[in-house]
Amino acid sequence: MGLSQVELAQSIATEAHAGQKRFGGEPFITHPQAVAASFDRNEDMAVRAAAWLHDVLEDTGRLTGDLRRAGVDEWIIGIVEGLTKKKDEEYTDYILRIAGYQSPEFRKVKIADLKHNLSTLPESSKCIKQKYRLALHILGGKQADEPNLETALERIENELDGTNIEVSGIADWQKEKLREILRKMIRGE
Repeated sequence: MGLSQVELAQSIATEAHAGQKRFGGEPFITHPQAVAASFDRNEDMAVRAAAWLHDVLEDTGRLTGDLRRAGVDEWIIGIVEGLTKKKDEEYTDYILRIAGYQSPEFRKVKIADLKHNLSTLPESSKCIKQKYRLALHILGGKQADEPNLETALERIENELDGTNIEVSGIADWQKEKLREILRKMIRGE
């Protein structure tokens, strides 16, 4: 019997990220491993496999065709492609694109990715942490210190307006788009 899709994904990610390091100096594979480990065995196999592969296309020389040739399921490849930030794509547009997908698998993996990154970033990375927290709010991965979406919206509005911190790299039209999405989320649309 061959490898399961999760085992195959783990093997591909381990090989693809070999030699890469995270910002703290630890092997990069610890990140996809932690993202995948955040899902229990009852979680959809595609989500767990995509968690292993979520950075492969963006951060290594691997291409979609490489995943296909290795035997990765087309649905998993689709999730990984959807989670891959395009070269000229602004980060806000990337997060809004993921938020717009109908299937929850994309958001589940990205939320787990963001939460792991937030838990491992040094305190000196405040700007990046704020960007990731904002992305979590947009994707529905509420922070524990914010009991409801209204509180999250107020905090994000303050961040977008620059009253708390400066959220760099977000144009005014993107801020307005974010506000619109957040208001729709509050109304349950």
